[in-house]
Amino acid sequence: MEKDEKKTFAAVLNEWLMKNRIVLLVILGVIIASCVVFSVVYSVNKSGLEKKFNELDAISYELTQIMSDTDMEAEEKTAKEADVLAELTAFAGKNKKSAAGARAFMLAADVEFKNGNYENAKNYWLSGADANKKAYTAALCWYNAAICCDELNEYDAALANIDLAVSRDDFKLKPRALFNAGRIAEEKEDYELAAEYYNKANDSFAGDSWANLAKTRLISLEAEGKIE
Repeated sequence: MEKDEKKTFAAVLNEWLMKNRIVLLVILGVIIASCVVFSVVYSVNKSGLEKKFNELDAISYELTQIMSDTDMEAEEKTAKEADVLAELTAFAGKNKKSAAGARAFMLAADVEFKNGNYENAKNYWLSGADANKKAYTAALCWYNAAICCDELNEYDAALANIDLAVSRDDFKLKPRALFNAGRIAEEKEDYELAAEYYNKANDSFAGDSWANLAKTRLISLEAEGKIE
């Protein structure tokens, strides 16, 4: 009986496969075509990304050569840096939402920060973060933008960017950032807020050198009667 049932099931299955063979072949063809398309797209995207990074590497190398040339006259060096900065800006503008674009914005920010152009550097750092928000570089960009804001006495913006940076699990400079946030809050004469940042650094990263500095500032603020 069991043997007959197995034969019956096999016969039914075979009949169903025969009736639906065209549909099954179409489905199989779609799956194969999808795999081929994915492979081609992946290959093209990978090749395109490598090409972009190669282009960016060439610009970066040119910048490094200029900055490390000790024999070049200051005026000539400034002019050449400006040319490279224009290249970086153009490249970043074409790749605003990519890892390559983020890196280009970051290089441009480095140049501007070195030259004391903090407003431009801040904007480049923020563009770098926006270009690739999921990458670990986004938090670093926000933190560097905060440093620029601090230089510009834009304390609220500085704290907002630090908050963005420390909210990320992939940000590796949290103790330092929290200490700097406390220091900036002190510049604002918001000592309670400063204490919050210092306490967060001390509580979350006890033993870290920046957390130790935060603890020292807490003691000083208490001694000065600025916090309870």
